[in-house]
Amino acid sequence: MTEHNLTPGSHEPMRAPYAQPPARRALRELAAAVFRHKRLCLLAFGAILLGAIVAAIINGPQYQARMKILVQRERVDPVVSAQQDAPVQASGAPVTPEQINAEVELLRSNDVLRETVIATGMHRQAGSIRCALFRCSREEKIARAVRGLSGRLSIEPLKNNNIITVTLNGSKAERTAKLLKALQANYLQKHLQVHRLPGQFDFFSQQAEHYRQELQNTQQQLADLSEQQRSPAPLIERDIRIRKLHDFEATLEETRAAVKQTRDKIRTLQAQLVSVPKRLTTSMRAADNGELLQSLKSKLLALELERTEMLSKFKPTYRPVQQLETKIAQTKSAIAIAEKNPLRDETTDVDPTYEWLRSELVKARAELNALQGKAAATKATIDQYEQDSQELNLKGIAQEQLTRAAKTNEQSYLFYVRKREEARITDALDQRRIVNVAVAEDVAVPVLPSRPTWMYIAVGLIAAVVGSASLVFAAEHFDNSFRTPQEIEGTLGIPVLAAVPAQAPESRIVPDERSGRSSASEGSQ
Repeated sequence: MTEHNLTPGSHEPMRAPYAQPPARRALRELAAAVFRHKRLCLLAFGAILLGAIVAAIINGPQYQARMKILVQRERVDPVVSAQQDAPVQASGAPVTPEQINAEVELLRSNDVLRETVIATGMHRQAGSIRCALFRCSREEKIARAVRGLSGRLSIEPLKNNNIITVTLNGSKAERTAKLLKALQANYLQKHLQVHRLPGQFDFFSQQAEHYRQELQNTQQQLADLSEQQRSPAPLIERDIRIRKLHDFEATLEETRAAVKQTRDKIRTLQAQLVSVPKRLTTSMRAADNGELLQSLKSKLLALELERTEMLSKFKPTYRPVQQLETKIAQTKSAIAIAEKNPLRDETTDVDPTYEWLRSELVKARAELNALQGKAAATKATIDQYEQDSQELNLKGIAQEQLTRAAKTNEQSYLFYVRKREEARITDALDQRRIVNVAVAEDVAVPVLPSRPTWMYIAVGLIAAVVGSASLVFAAEHFDNSFRTPQEIEGTLGIPVLAAVPAQAPESRIVPDERSGRSSASEGSQ
């Protein structure tokens, strides 16, 4: 520690030591502070430097293994979709930043790190202090090893590029390269698992076989149905029968109209036959009936002769005479009637109009019977055609359903066969490691350390200097003692008359017997 003296008996302090430049004064003050706390400074400097040396000895040189992953889109995987023509990604399309970030996260995923730790046995090779003191489970050791591996792993995608740089730090070159190689293999395997649906080939094979069986069953049902129906095309036959049915229905309507017309004709003919006589009189002749008159007159003569004979014998009141008179009167009355009604001779012949009407009536009745029979037969044919059309329609619907089912099964079968082939190609590409990521730079065993031992010592030396200086500054900041005359004058507002070297850790103000004045040393309060 540097002290400043004042000349005895003089009121002016010695200003020579304080008349130095500011930079030199600052260095002097810094050196004075260091010397004031030299013990603390030496302890801090030694402790930090010793820690750096111990860390360098424990860690040794650090090696860095490196690999580069190229993300590309050369392989086109088919999209698993229910559509017949599923969209596909364009080959050689630019890789998006999202895809690169996805690969980065896949490299950092806990599954990849865990598989790497288990594959290399890293969880058995190193353990924490806690696991050394206390027994840790296997999962805890694996978790700690995964955390340590994640801390040593650095993954950085290159800017404006589709290359990912992966670096791993370690104390042993071969072990570090082995870890990074295992990480590479697990990452590629994980990439295959993520970008590929497991079991899709088996699924498509099962579905293809299922629809093949369905197609065979449907085709067999179609063959059996055609054999039972004895009609290869029931819907076509139904349409033909429907057209014929329409023709028969038109014929039936025409027949019914003809029946109605015939009935009207029959009624008209019957009405005309009633008004037309059957026969016509061709000639007529009138003459008396001579034989009758002669017979009656002969009978009258005989009766009169008999009456005369009886009157000669009997009286007129005699009953037989009266009876005879009655007979004579009757005979005379018959002769008078015969004379008034002579005999008529008429000649008749068949009426041609009547005969024509009668023949037309017979024809109309026969035609009516024929038309009624034709209408009945046509109606029966129509009913049969309607029944056949309905049966053919049902058969056609059943056949159409089976045909549609067969077509659907065939399309599904061909679709799953194509998907099965795509899945087979995808599996073959996966087995040959043909993926959309490639190892642009493989892992190599590092020869030169990335951080040699002297770097730890250099960093420790710098840290020791900075740390000890920081402690000195802190101690100076919290020290309330006066260290220079300027601090005394600035704080107390009184001039410093003299300064003597400190004889003890704590400087005291002692009286000067020769001069009778007080002396102040650096460090007085």
